Amino acid sequence: MDTTTQNLVILTSGIVNTYHDPLRRDIPYIRQEVQVLLNLWSKWNQSLADIKELFEQFAKQVTKHMEREEGEFFPVLCEVEKCYNWDQKYNKCDLERFDTTIRKLEQDHEEFDTYVYDIVDVFKNIQLDEIDKSLYDRCKRIFSTLEIDVMHHTQAENMKLHVIAREKYNVLCG
Repeated sequence: MDTTTQNLVILTSGIVNTYHDPLRRDIPYIRQEVQVLLNLWSKWNQSLADIKELFEQFAKQVTKHMEREEGEFFPVLCEVEKCYNWDQKYNKCDLERFDTTIRKLEQDHEEFDTYVYDIVDVFKNIQLDEIDKSLYDRCKRIFSTLEIDVMHHTQAENMKLHVIAREKYNVLCG
């Protein structure tokens, strides 16, 4: 399959609509659920404070990352797409900087995967008899969904968007 036929503008828009916007909406809700857990059960289980701290770190980093992607990186990809489609010269070629940017974004994704994995791991180790089962199940679903969403988000960018972006950038600048 020729990946250079896939449009970077459509891919970046799809990532924002499918992953970034829902995550922005979900962060306050998840924060609220974590706070409910903390308010009810933190005096019996220090792990809940650990979950809150991990989630807050994740939320801060992922928000900053999405802003950087949407404000800096995605506009470059849209410009690359325009030049690629119209067979125009791309005057801002800096392969090393472009590749460094992508590697940094991919490192961010690895960190997000780790944060979420750690949150899920800590949560799984909470003793059921210490907390209300329905609240536990609700939070377990939230964290499991977050884990899956972050994994899909990471794959969509690392294994598709970044690959196509590198190919098109190399054609224009290579």
